[in-house]
This record gives sequence, structure tokens and C-alpha cells, in this order.
Amino acid sequence: MVTLEAFDRDGVLLDTNTQIDSGGPTLQISAVGIHSVTFFPATANVAFDDFRFGPVRAVPEPGDAASLGSGMLCVIGVARVRRRAR
Repeated sequence: MVTLEAFDRDGVLLDTNTQIDSGGPTLQISAVGIHSVTFFPATANVAFDDFRFGPVRAVPEPGDAASLGSGMLCVIGVARVRRRAR
């Protein structure tokens, strides 16, 4: 038996694929948010071919959104002060 497990960034198991090791099984997991994987072979005779992850998507951190929002409020405030000064 061979097993492939996928975890999110908090270590939560997202999906598992286990197959009988009979001459090169294909293990595949498709899940959103994969951060790490573990592989458990039953024997020492293991080969990897075409091991890949999909495209990485940048997800803004909550702090980034807060910084952007406060920056926008500052810009709006400065624009209002300049308008009143005219």
C-alpha cells in the first residue's frame, strides 16, 4: 500500500489517496489550500515522476487589507483638508 496525504497550512488533513502498490500506482489529490504533503510507501522501492503543485495564488493577509484601508482613509482625509483650505 502507498498513501499520499495533503494538509493545509494549519496541519489539517485535506485529503488522502491510498492505493495498492502493484507496479506503479498513480496517486493524485486535488484540493484547495494544499500546503504540505506526506507520502507513506510500504516498501523502500519508490520513484517519483511528475510530482507537482498547481499555480500558487496569493491571498492577502488581513493585516495587509487593514493597512490598505487605513492608507486610503488618510489619502481621502488629506484631499478633504486641501479642498477646504482653498
